[in-house]
Amino acid sequence: MTIAAEEHERTMAFAEIAFGQIRALRRPASPRHFEVWYNYATGYKPSLNQAINEILTRSGTLSKAQIDEVYETYISAQRVADRIDSVGSQVMGEIEQVMAMIGAAAGNANTYSENLATVTQSLGAAADEPAVRAIVESLVKVTKKWSATTSPWKSGCRPRSKKSTSSRKISRSCAPKA
Repeated sequence: MTIAAEEHERTMAFAEIAFGQIRALRRPASPRHFEVWYNYATGYKPSLNQAINEILTRSGTLSKAQIDEVYETYISAQRVADRIDSVGSQVMGEIEQVMAMIGAAAGNANTYSENLATVTQSLGAAADEPAVRAIVESLVKVTKKWSATTSPWKSGCRPRSKKSTSSRKISRSCAPKA
């Protein structure tokens, strides 16, 4: 048998199960009813099957309202679109946080570069050891200050275990201070 023929037989078996459920419960063979029962027959959505089984155990049948509720909860395209919008909003929020962190780090890097340039000029002009020592101390001080404000890990923010880093959210409290 070819793949297309196997697929035809498999999907027809699911359709027969769906129609059998519609007949047994004496429900209308509407597209919505068929879609709910076809999904039930495939078993691809275990939570849908569990919900239907629980309803059938309690009442022995599914009313139109219950079918509509199952459809809206487990199948509806609007539900999927709403979920996509929600995830998209979350992703945009995280991107904005990352961009804010990058902006803060770039500002800190520019300040650090300016401080290094100033120190470099001062070193070039310094002729005695005490002056060089003072310049180096100021350079160390600026470097410590810069590293404390640019590293999100300095404020106690640490990544979680390696297993969860891909799902880790960036916390606003972990963002470097501007």
